[in-house]
This record gives sequence, structure tokens and C-alpha cells, in this order.
Amino acid sequence: FLGHSIGGWVARSYIGEVIGEERAASKVCSLVTLGTPHNPPPKDSPLAALDQTRGLLTYINDKFPSGFPLDPGVVTCVIGKGTRAPESVSALLEGWTERVWDTELSRSPLLEELVALSSYLPLSGQAFGVEGDGLIPVDTGILPGCKSIVLDDCHHADFVPTAGPSLRLPESYPWYGSGTLLDTWVDCL
Repeated sequence: FLGHSIGGWVARSYIGEVIGEERAASKVCSLVTLGTPHNPPPKDSPLAALDQTRGLLTYINDKFPSGFPLDPGVVTCVIGKGTRAPESVSALLEGWTERVWDTELSRSPLLEELVALSSYLPLSGQAFGVEGDGLIPVDTGILPGCKSIVLDDCHHADFVPTAGPSLRLPESYPWYGSGTLLDTWVDCL
């Protein structure tokens, strides 16, 4: 099984609820999740009370910890480390005009930092200095006891969904399915 983003939750739930413990042991050889936010914010975080998943993540983690009913040895969590949020507000503002657009990369480092800050905070309870794939922080994407692969310069997706056709991101924005990054985890399937 392969699940990207919250598709990792769908796969965990399907394996546990539909396939079931007995059949999963003989029918499912692996589960690989790509950029899946498996862990909630720390309980002592003020953001822990703001459950963006409306209880779904808690339910999945309670019923199917570490990929149960699968053995954690066949579960691989792949998480990207392509965007590091700035260390502070002053770091975000310092030199911001130079980060609005990078012509060499055809992307906006400033926009990437702002999106990361707004996504990392509710998912991990912190934002400044956090690394992740631009949407999912590294620590949030790893299930305890399972194999993990952390990919440098890897982002959440290679497109931005819109109400119309999706916007493709430039090749300078590699994601889990990009050539050499794909080669680092595909054998785990």
C-alpha cells in the first residue's frame, strides 16, 4: 500500500478496518506513507486543542498504532526536508525583498517560508526553525517504531491544487515522486 499526505491515514484505516488483522498479515507486504502527518501536536501545546482532523488522527492512532495490524517492520514513513521555516519573525522579515522571487529556481522562497510557518504551527505546535516538506513537519511524519526515510530537498507535492486546473511547480521544486527521490523509497513497497 502507498499513501501520500492524509492518504497515509486512509491506507492505515483501510488495512486495519477493511482487510483486518488476520488477512493483513498474509495479504499486505508493506505500507509506505509519503508526507503523512501521523502525529498530533504535543499535548502541552496550546494548539493541541485545535484538532484540525476533527478526531480522525486520534482515532487512527488509537486503533492502529505504528501501522497496526501490520508489523512495524513493514511500515515505512517517508518525509521530506525541503523547507525550513525561519528561526524567528525578525529572520522572516530580514532581507525579505531578496526572497520574494528567485529567478534561478523560478520560485518564491519567501512564499514557501510563509506557507511552511502556517502549516507547521498547527501540525506540530511550533513553527519557527522547524523543517519539513513545506506542509508537513519532519517529526509529525514519522510513526514510532517504524522505518523512516528523511529526504533532503523534498517537498510535499509538485503542484498546487486550484478550483480550475492545478498549477504545476517547476522542476526545481522536487517532491516524493521526483526521479532520484523516488528511487530512495520505492523499494520499500
